[in-house]
Amino acid sequence: MRCNEAKRFLRPSAIEHYIINGNNSIYRFMSLYSDNEPYPINELVEIQKQVIGEIMADYKLCASEFL
Repeated sequence: MRCNEAKRFLRPSAIEHYIINGNNSIYRFMSLYSDNEPYPINELVEIQKQVIGEIMADYKLCASEFL
């Protein structure tokens, strides 16, 4: 996957494009490689899994007396 950092940064916009707006067309953005870089939904799902994994790892490091 190219432009991993850009795709992480644009994740909220891609979620809005695909989920909130219900748009079936491929989300595209301007990158260093292309003025029309695609951001398919399967890559959005992959990035989202990475973000959730990072959040879960941080959560496990936090001590909690109440949980």
